[in-house]
Amino acid sequence: MRAKLALRKGDAAAAAQAYAQAAKAFPADEQWGNEQMMVYEPVKPRCRIEGEHGTLALSRGEYLQAMEHLYNAASEYWNDAAYVAERVLTADELKTFVDAHAPPAPPKEKAEPQDERGYWLPNSPAEAMRALLARRLLRDQRFDEALKYFDDAGVRAKAQAYVDARRVATSGDRIEQAQAWYAAARAARMDGMQILGYELDPDFQVYGGDFNVGSSGDSDAEDLLAHKGKAPALFSTDEAKRVLASRAQPHQRFHYRYVATDFAGKSADLLPPRTQAFAAVLCHATNWLIDRDADAAAVVYRRYLKQGPYVPWGEGFGRQCPEPDFPAAAKRLHKERVAHYRHLARQNLPYVAATGALAIVAFALAAQRRRARKTKPAADGS
Repeated sequence: MRAKLALRKGDAAAAAQAYAQAAKAFPADEQWGNEQMMVYEPVKPRCRIEGEHGTLALSRGEYLQAMEHLYNAASEYWNDAAYVAERVLTADELKTFVDAHAPPAPPKEKAEPQDERGYWLPNSPAEAMRALLARRLLRDQRFDEALKYFDDAGVRAKAQAYVDARRVATSGDRIEQAQAWYAAARAARMDGMQILGYELDPDFQVYGGDFNVGSSGDSDAEDLLAHKGKAPALFSTDEAKRVLASRAQPHQRFHYRYVATDFAGKSADLLPPRTQAFAAVLCHATNWLIDRDADAAAVVYRRYLKQGPYVPWGEGFGRQCPEPDFPAAAKRLHKERVAHYRHLARQNLPYVAATGALAIVAFALAAQRRRARKTKPAADGS
């Protein structure tokens, strides 16, 4: 009560002190209300106090303190903790926090526990926070660091496959790189929610992507920085800047589908356009967006129409897509290179012949001058 009264007076320091004192008075496991009742939400007073204290710290720009308080309340207010972790802290700040407060859990010997209704219980806050950090680092292409925080062996294997593909895509010959970009694209599309997805907006990995509950402050941040309208209570300019700096690129629902499509485009860039592989890669990229963003899918399809070959399955383009035939593309590329070099040789043959003839004439003249100097009578020494 003292904390709330202090906030009404605008005394944030007194409120923070009162919250700290109040938090000590409640056991961490104390709960008010029956969790089996569906008419209202049970309250854990310790979590509630930590959550309000974290909100106050956030408004004062004390981001790490806010993260600590909200993490302590994460069993009840996970989304609030996730917002600070994903959108307010920098990746390095979050990594420092996780290393200090969320150590890896010991390996699990049994299946995930179930409650009496048969539902899978959620991950602990520590597991969820480590997974959130892992995905954020992977999005930032901090590959080696990211892999350390994927505690689930199955998800870590998927992340490793994605990392391997990304690395091969920067080495090897053209077809190897094209194949690696395609592998990275498929990994981003098929496993993107688990290895790249945002915990909250726009992917909502917290709900497995099943629900979209709105923006995580992006519109409020834009309005505040553009001096439009009235800023939400306790929302600072610095927090708004951090929110916009950490937003998904692109800021689209299931953003990793667009990442996958971009990677597929990089694969197509390296393939001979008049090949089945070129068409198949773009077919899959179209499929990944066709039911989500028809305009973006149409851009990919138009590229195929402009540059790609006729294929017998073209009538179902974007719906029925075979796997790319990269070996055939490699053969086609070799033939095109040989044909190119032969064309250059034929085109430049007259110039090469002329250059060779001039070189022979120059050599002959030089040899003649040397012989003339050797046979010329020596000058009289008198």
